[in-house]
Amino acid sequence: ARRVAPARCCAAAAADAGESALDTKAAALKPHIDGVPIYLVGMMGSGKTTVGGILSSKLEYMCFDTDSVIEQATGRAVSEIFSEEGEDAFRALETDVLKQLAPLTRTVICTGGGAVMRVENWGCMTHGISVWIDPPVASLARRVAAQGSDSRPLASDGGVLESVEDIEERLEALREERESQYKQADIHLEVKGASSPEQVAEYVLDEIEKRVRETLVKKNMAAMQAEAGGFGELGNINVVPEDDAGKPLL
Repeated sequence: ARRVAPARCCAAAAADAGESALDTKAAALKPHIDGVPIYLVGMMGSGKTTVGGILSSKLEYMCFDTDSVIEQATGRAVSEIFSEEGEDAFRALETDVLKQLAPLTRTVICTGGGAVMRVENWGCMTHGISVWIDPPVASLARRVAAQGSDSRPLASDGGVLESVEDIEERLEALREERESQYKQADIHLEVKGASSPEQVAEYVLDEIEKRVRETLVKKNMAAMQAEAGGFGELGNINVVPEDDAGKPLL
C-alpha cells in the first residue's frame, strides 16, 4: 500500500476556541486518559473537524483529519479522487492513513463519513475512544448545502442536487445505510441542531469523563476486593478515588 504521510490538519479549526468550562474539564481528564487517541466518526457535515480541533487544543493533543491528510499527500481533492478513481480507491487511501495514525498517542482523529464501513478501520479505532457525533439530518443537509455539495461526492451520489431537501433525502439514506456501523462507536453523542462546536466538544468531554469514572470505579472495586479477599462487609464500593487532600480526582 502506498504510504500516506500524516500531517496535522485541525489547528485552524481550534483557533477561536476561547477559555471556558472546556479548559477545566480537559485539565481534569488529561491525567486519566493517558494520551489515549480519540476517534470522531459521523456523517459529513457533523462538525468532526471543527470539534476535533477544539478538543485537541484543550487536551494538548495533535489533530488529524483523514480527508485533509489524503488531499495533502496526493495533491488532489477528495472529490477528484472519487471522480477519477472511484470510492474504493479513496477508501483504500483512508484505511492506509488510519493504519499509520493508529500507533500514535495523544491524537484526535477526524474520520471520513464512510470510514466506519470498513472492518479494517474499526481495527485501527479500537486503539482509542470512538465517538459518534450525530446531529439531526436536517442540520447536516443545511451545512452541506451551505458548503456546496460539489465538495461532498456522496452527498449527490453522482447527480445534481439543487435543493436542501434533495440533499437531506440523500443524507438520510446514507445515514440509514451506515447506522449499524456508527453504533459500534464507544460513545453515541446525539447533538441538537443548534449546538455550537464548543458545546459539542464539551459534551464529548462529559461522555469521556463518564467512561473514565466507570473505569476508575471498576479498578477501585477490584483493588478493594483483592485487599479484603472478597466484598464481605465493604458496603458502598462505588467510590471515586481522591487525592491526598481528599478531593475527587475527577
